[in-house]
Parts: sequence; structure tokens; C-alpha cells
Amino acid sequence: MPETADRVDPRAVRSQHRAIEAALELVREVGVGRVTMESIALRSGVAKTTLYRQFDDLETLLFAAFESLKRPQVIPDEHGVLADIEQWTQEFAVALFGDGFAPLLPAIIELAERSERGRELAVEFAARRRQAMQLRLERAVAAGELDERVDVGAVVSMIVGPLFYRRFISRQEVTPALVSQLVRSALASARSGTPVV
Repeated sequence: MPETADRVDPRAVRSQHRAIEAALELVREVGVGRVTMESIALRSGVAKTTLYRQFDDLETLLFAAFESLKRPQVIPDEHGVLADIEQWTQEFAVALFGDGFAPLLPAIIELAERSERGRELAVEFAARRRQAMQLRLERAVAAGELDERVDVGAVVSMIVGPLFYRRFISRQEVTPALVSQLVRSALASARSGTPVV
């Protein structure tokens, strides 16, 4: 695993950075199924023994690489739940359809299907990214902005699910107007007397 924050070795940080960059390059070039600790060691110049000392296994290294591209964010309480969620979702949609992170999502899915460890890491990875919106919605429920019976996890899925579908299945365009419509529809349901389940 990476070094803990209270005893950071600059050499370890540099080698981790090189390993992460090499892993991302290889995933993009040859696909996640052909990436190994050996190929990462060769590309990065970091000894394989060092890689195993810093990361538990290949899956841990790969997910550390994915994490480096798009860190989880916090949605502040600034303009009301509708405006706050819509702003975050507009930014998320841009990232989802961008060239940096989006091409790696199929690799995450493949790792989740390939091993139990990959599945665990993928679930944790997704949960951290859902957490920002989920926490903002929970605060809205506590403040009385949304119905107390609402399933906030379901609301998150109602908003981001169609974005993933359009990005990876139907290959349809996602416009700011569509994002706004998704957010408004989901939050209207969450405000109603009918709980979202």
C-alpha cells in the first residue's frame, strides 16, 4: 500500500508517481487485460519488488492510477440543493464525455468482472464518487428540502444512470439542457410525497 501521510518518503512518492503514470499509459495503449506488474515495472523503471511493497497487488495499483485522474469531490451547500446538484452534474457530464477519465471506465468494469479483489475495489471506487451527491442530498433531506422518505441512493442513480447509458450504450449526445432536465426531474420526485425507491 502507499506510504502513510505521517512518514512520507520522497523517493517512494516519486516511484509511486512513475508507476501510476506507467499504468495509465499501458491501460490506454494495450488494454487492462494485458497490463502486468512486469510491464509496469519495465515502463516506469521501478523495480517489481518496490511495486509490490508499495501496492498490495496489480488491482490496487491500477485503481490508485484511476483515483489519480478524478478525485472525489465535495458539493458545498451554496445555492440550494437544485442548483448545487445541477452544477456538480454538469461538471460530471463534461468529465464523463472527456478524453481523460472516460476511456478508462471500461477498464474498471473489466477489473470488476475479472476478480473478487477487482470487484471490491470497483465498488469502493464508485461509492466514493457517489458520496458527494449522496451527502448533499442527505443534507437537503435534513433541511426539509426533500421528502424524508426519499432513497437518496436511488436519486443519484436517476441522475447519473442516464449519463452512463448515453456515454457507453446508446452513444447519444448529452447536452447541458438534458443534464438540467435529469436533475430537475429526479429532485421533483424526491420533493414529492411519493418516496423514491
